[in-house]
Amino acid sequence: MVASSTPSPHEVSRESESFDVQALKLAVTPTLYANNAFRIIGIHIDATARDIAKQMAQRKLRAELGDTSTGTNPLFGDDAPSIDRQRDAELQLRDPAARLVHELFWFWPMDGRGCASDPALHALAAGNTATAEKLWRAMESNPQSGGIASHNIAVRWHIAALQLESKLTDKPDEKSRETLAQCWNSSLKRWNRLRSDDAFWHFIAARVVALDDPRLSLGHVAGLRRHFAAAIGGINVELVIKHTESGAFDLVTMHIRLIRDSSRLFDNEDTFALLVLVRAKDLIRRRVEAVKRLLEDSPATAIDASRDLASALRRHFRLFGLLDLLDNQNARDVIDEGVTAALNCAIQSNKHTDDDAAFVDVVGDLSTLACGATVKARADKNLELGKNALLTKQLTPVFDALTAVRDSTASQDARLQAFERDVSPLLTQELAVLPASEPVRADLVDAAATLLREISVDAWNKGKDGKTALAALNRATALGGSDATKKALYEDLHTLQKLLKERAAAQREKRLKVTVVAVALVAFLVWASGVFDGHQTLSNRAYSPASGQTGQPAVSAAGTPSRGASLVDESQPTYRVPASAVAQLELESGNIDAQKAIQKQLQDRLDLSESALNAEQERADSIDAQVDALKNQLDRARAMVNDTNSASIASFNARVDQYNRLVQQSRAQRRKANALVGPHNDLVAKVNAQQRVVNQMIDAYNSHLQNVGH
Repeated sequence: MVASSTPSPHEVSRESESFDVQALKLAVTPTLYANNAFRIIGIHIDATARDIAKQMAQRKLRAELGDTSTGTNPLFGDDAPSIDRQRDAELQLRDPAARLVHELFWFWPMDGRGCASDPALHALAAGNTATAEKLWRAMESNPQSGGIASHNIAVRWHIAALQLESKLTDKPDEKSRETLAQCWNSSLKRWNRLRSDDAFWHFIAARVVALDDPRLSLGHVAGLRRHFAAAIGGINVELVIKHTESGAFDLVTMHIRLIRDSSRLFDNEDTFALLVLVRAKDLIRRRVEAVKRLLEDSPATAIDASRDLASALRRHFRLFGLLDLLDNQNARDVIDEGVTAALNCAIQSNKHTDDDAAFVDVVGDLSTLACGATVKARADKNLELGKNALLTKQLTPVFDALTAVRDSTASQDARLQAFERDVSPLLTQELAVLPASEPVRADLVDAAATLLREISVDAWNKGKDGKTALAALNRATALGGSDATKKALYEDLHTLQKLLKERAAAQREKRLKVTVVAVALVAFLVWASGVFDGHQTLSNRAYSPASGQTGQPAVSAAGTPSRGASLVDESQPTYRVPASAVAQLELESGNIDAQKAIQKQLQDRLDLSESALNAEQERADSIDAQVDALKNQLDRARAMVNDTNSASIASFNARVDQYNRLVQQSRAQRRKANALVGPHNDLVAKVNAQQRVVNQMIDAYNSHLQNVGH
């Protein structure tokens, strides 16, 4: 392409004061080529005003005849521009500054003979894009026309990239992403190279001279050279915002790498990130204003707008992270501006709907987005209030059930049954989903344990119902509670067990007194008979084995019953004991009493060990039941998780974390219970061994008594 004269380097490098940078940016958008005037009209860049008028007349005639075909290469789009669009394109070409921009982003001939005789443009018009590109690539290394060849290839792949961008889904496959990246790379690396290609810009200057329009100067060329690369990069800025809005972050990452990592199109590597930030701020603020308007018009439904704004903020927060802008104060401020608007919207909407679940869901998401300390503190406070309100509603049934049992005037056994029937299922369900760190969980457990303790105390104090008292207390210790509650429960358990043993001992003593009276009478008669015969007798000292086997008591008696002998049970043998054996038998009897005292001490320790072991095992069983309940809930909830909703995913993952913590708690409690089994079994062995010792001594005593008696 040859101009009528060649401008000097000084003339080309001086930017015109009238150069409209904003007009350039408005023209260079993702629809740059779809709106290119030369494409719409179907003419080459060297077309004259007469050529344009002739082409427009032909197009109008074909349209009147019903022929809407454009005859353009499919590479340029298959749409049929309306007559109105063609007229707008014609008007654009009448403005020399606008025409220069349209020429810059279209195909040029390789030499001075013009477009009509250019072989590459002929191949392109015939749909043979590969041939055209082959011709251009062959000329890229040419020092004179290589810039034009690179320019045409850049335009060719720029068109392809933008067409693919318009057709890609939000989640393109890997092959499509690779193809798109290759298109962008082939285009952008050439656009970037043309920034410093002086020969190329002399061609542009020559084109300005050829247009010979007083409204266009070489200063426009300098302005175009200075700003065109940033304008091209602006397309990628818009696409990054578009893909962020749709959540296509694989494409966002691709554009960031294309522009930033290779330092293309911008002199400063931070420029691209800051341009994206400016665009994102504008978009976020427009969303904020829309939310405010919706809140005024329909506060009851504004929670949905708040949720949508939170989702948009989440996407932009991620974008800022990819651009290393999370420490940028402007980025943090605009995020907080959006969080504040969304939070206000959620608060006002909740006042109308009382939908605490939706409120907690939205505010929980906003809390994680807040950047400033003040904004985050406000979000956290409202989140806590929402959770408390939600928990209050959630726990109302179980607290109502606890109150009903507490206020019941039925017997303590009936109250305990009502607890197991009405309270326990609800309690297990709530404990399965409440985190261990949730304060209300401890309050709930303490309330239930306190009620069971009350039932236990009343069962003993009002009716001496030891069975109900012990069952209620064991159930309470299985629940656990705060340290103070557990301490009180263990003290009550120890006291109750002591009372039960004392009552059992009193009952045994009462039965023993009846037996002693009868035995004493028999012993007296036997003693009386022995006196008259001149022999000493021994009162009843026989022992029954501790295992419960009935021993044969040895009772001393005269060979011939005295007058009172008719009162003696004839089925029990009696013996006359010589005086020489009495001392030895008394010694053996004392030894037996000493060993039985040791046995009682061991048995008391065993009873305490058994109570502690049962309490820990019941607590472990209770936690296992909570684990099973939560697992069933997770299995049902898994199918309801919305994979596209970060809040839904986070909520489910939080419940999974809670389940894992509960499993760890279950294992720890089971280990704690199992740790008591060994010492308990050792005590059982000691009690059994001591019992065998006592039984052997009793058997030896009775055998000795039989041997010396007669």
